[in-house]
Amino acid sequence: MDKAETALIKRVQAGDLHAYEDLLDIHSHRLRAFIALKLPISHLIDEIAHEAFIFAHANIGEFDPYTDFGKWLRAIAYNLIRREVQRYQRKAVNEKNFFEHVVVTNEVGFDADNDELILFLEECMQRLSDNQKNLLRLKYEEGESSVAMSEGIGQSRAWVRTTLCRIRSALKKCVESKVAVSQRLS
Repeated sequence: MDKAETALIKRVQAGDLHAYEDLLDIHSHRLRAFIALKLPISHLIDEIAHEAFIFAHANIGEFDPYTDFGKWLRAIAYNLIRREVQRYQRKAVNEKNFFEHVVVTNEVGFDADNDELILFLEECMQRLSDNQKNLLRLKYEEGESSVAMSEGIGQSRAWVRTTLCRIRSALKKCVESKVAVSQRLS
C-alpha cells in the first residue's frame, strides 16, 4: 500500500474533501477502464463510476486505510454493474410477461387485437395520477423492487405493493370496459 495514498485516505476520513479529489484523480482512470471492460456502454461507465465514488465517500469511515482503495472501488463498481444488469434483466422479463399477458387475455375472450389493447391500456394510463404513473414507471420501466420503491418514495413496502395491485386492477377494469364498448360498436 502506498504511504501517500494511506495518508490521503486518513485525511478524507477526517473530512478533507480536497484529499478525496486527489484520490479521485489517482483512481478515476483505472476505475473507468474496469467498468468499461465489464459494461461497455459509454453513458453507464461515467454513471457507475460516479455512483462508486459517491458510495465510497459516504462509507469512507468504514474503510481500512491500510488496504487497497482501488480494489475497494472496483468491488463497489462491480456490485453497481451487477445491479444494473439485474435491473435490465427484470425490465426485459416484465416486458415479456406483459406481452404474454396481452396475448393470453386476447385468447380468453377479448376480440380486440393487440394494437387495440395497447391503445386502450395507454388511454387508461393517461387517466392515472402522476404519482400512480410514477409507481408504474419505477416498477415496469426501471424494474425496481418494492423495497427500493418504498425507500425512494418514503412509503412502506406494503403500501407500494397494495397501491400497485390497485392500479393494475383499475387498469384491467378500464381496458375491459373499453373492449366491451368496442365490441358493442363493431
